[in-house]
Amino acid sequence: MDIDDRKKAEQRIQHLAYSDSLTGLPNRRLVQDRLTQALASARRQKNRVALLFLDLDRFKNINDSLGHAVGDLLLQQVAERLKTWGVNRTP
Repeated sequence: MDIDDRKKAEQRIQHLAYSDSLTGLPNRRLVQDRLTQALASARRQKNRVALLFLDLDRFKNINDSLGHAVGDLLLQQVAERLKTWGVNRTP
């Protein structure tokens, strides 16, 4: 196997392991890992860490009344907006 192909395959595996398949945003595992690293670094450097948590009000109602396909579209749209704002960046 060519080294470039192997590298691409490894990157794809990493992406699948640490990203949400619907939105492409970091999944819980990656967020926990990065948060642990950020907290450790902040402790060493005597800095602070901030974490933003978003909740979509009445999202269950959207899924129940309009269907999961519409709910998935909403999640994808929110994810695209977050990516546009630079929220998807990981250190």
